[in-house]
Amino acid sequence: MDKERQERVHMREAIYNNFIKDERWRYLTDGLQVTLEVTFFSVLIGIVIGFLVAVSPLSYDKTGKLKLLNAICKVYLTVIRGTPVVIQLMIFYYCIFVSRVFAGVFVGVIAFGLNSAAYVARSSVPVSCRSRGTDGGRSKPWF
Repeated sequence: MDKERQERVHMREAIYNNFIKDERWRYLTDGLQVTLEVTFFSVLIGIVIGFLVAVSPLSYDKTGKLKLLNAICKVYLTVIRGTPVVIQLMIFYYCIFVSRVFAGVFVGVIAFGLNSAAYVARSSVPVSCRSRGTDGGRSKPWF
């Protein structure tokens, strides 16, 4: 019984020392705020770009124009969906945005936004197939 009480006291001290002392709990709330900001702006970018990437082949299918745009969309989807998001983050941070002018949060928003755009475009394919007159299945995918 005495050992159990000592463990509880030790646990209280550990919680106090790790979170409450020196207002360390603010690190958690600040991290949560950054996480929510990155998520919100990444979703916005993903929806807008993903919708454009999903709808762009409709123009190519109907008119035969914008062949280059259709090819760019196919390559974009293949590359982004084929690589892990951690690798994309490293490429964006260390290769593309090397100049250190951009903050890490900005790079994360762009990387996650472009990644989610590829998945939004892919999940929008049944909608674009229905608008092309197919049954909405995957019998005639554009990529």
